[in-house]
Amino acid sequence: MCKFLGKLFGSSGVRGISNKELSPNEIMKIGQSIVAEEGEGEVLIAHDTRTSKAIFFNAITSGLLSGGAEIKVLGLATTPSLAYLTKELSVKYGIMITASHNPPQYNGIKVFDNDGIAYDDSKENRIEDVYFSKKFRLVSWNEIKNVEEYSHKLEDYIELISTSVEFHNKWNIALDIGCGASCFLAPRIIKNLNLNFMSINAQPDGFFPGRLSEPTETSLEDLSNIVKELDFDLGIAFDGDADRVAFIDEKGHFISMDKALAAYSAYLVEKEGGNIVVPIDTSSCVDEAVLKKGGKVIRTGVGDSKVAKGLKKYSAIFGGEVSGAWINPKFHFCPDGILSGILFLKAVEEDGRSISDFVSEIPSYPIVRTKVKCQNTLKNKIMNKVYERITKPFQNITEILTLDGVRVSTEDGWLLIRPSGTEPTIRVVAEAKNIKLSKKYLGIGINIIKEILKGI
Repeated sequence: MCKFLGKLFGSSGVRGISNKELSPNEIMKIGQSIVAEEGEGEVLIAHDTRTSKAIFFNAITSGLLSGGAEIKVLGLATTPSLAYLTKELSVKYGIMITASHNPPQYNGIKVFDNDGIAYDDSKENRIEDVYFSKKFRLVSWNEIKNVEEYSHKLEDYIELISTSVEFHNKWNIALDIGCGASCFLAPRIIKNLNLNFMSINAQPDGFFPGRLSEPTETSLEDLSNIVKELDFDLGIAFDGDADRVAFIDEKGHFISMDKALAAYSAYLVEKEGGNIVVPIDTSSCVDEAVLKKGGKVIRTGVGDSKVAKGLKKYSAIFGGEVSGAWINPKFHFCPDGILSGILFLKAVEEDGRSISDFVSEIPSYPIVRTKVKCQNTLKNKIMNKVYERITKPFQNITEILTLDGVRVSTEDGWLLIRPSGTEPTIRVVAEAKNIKLSKKYLGIGINIIKEILKGI
């Protein structure tokens, strides 16, 4: 089996090392499983720039066609454009071939419903059941449907984002495409908005030669230097499938993901009123910033599908993860790096200050993260014991959340312990008012898990 101990889907679709953890035969069976569970109908498919894209595309298309699906091919595109067009074109579901921010040897499959929202656990579990039981339905030769080129429909997405806002300032932007799926879409959209820009790592290259696919402070050092040395107003960077965004301020400094999320959330709440949805592992600085503007933060489990479901359930105005995956529900319900970058810049323009000043009022609270190795078969047993023990080391507990693992908050910080959805580990995250206390909370979490493991 391609995934860990018999588990197919992780927290963001199916992912694995190409031709090692995910073989062409397994990818084809995933396609057969999807169409067997969802039934016949139109499917929109896109891919990012990874070297294994043709293997994944041909294999999953074979599986879908053999089960009676009709294929519409978007081609090289971003995940958000695929998600938006899945709803806009009223197809039955959409499939994105990507491993998002993962290293180049990985690839994966992410499925979106006809609302443009990534499949949740219940839908993925049903597909998994079909996959492992091999209850595929193969149509006869005369029932095989067509494969149709649909890349021209990307113009609809370009039009959506290009008309999202109107800028009055002639901003100078440095774009770091990261050799990913936004290589054609992002420059066109920025140009349509009449903004000045320069692109780096702009060629489509699945080896990601310019930098790592994930836009982090370390991977964006070149972008930071360019912004500083060439006097750009800001830098904007995307990951491999452009569902994430990261920012460099006018001084060449990487803007903390937490600060960017908090500053934009606060701006939006003050402008429009309403509430914000974030996952359980989000910094308290977001809560503080939103509360000051009269809003409320609603928490969900980790994963963009959970945030999207929360946005719909609570009619919230914005949602985002600290990874830079932001959802703007006025447009669609998939994290969209290009759209989020544009809306963030518009917020700064309306605020009237520089990028650095826009985020300057957001406090910095040190967050520390680690993971403890744990067999998937033991996760439920361990987490049951974590629930029993996690509150004992703390006094003055202000909140306990069990949306995804368990998070205990005190007046000084919080500790989160949750099972990983992508690997055989338990994740431990802690935040506090100072780094010493953050590390103390993290140590408490690590010790709890290790003590439980010793007793098993």
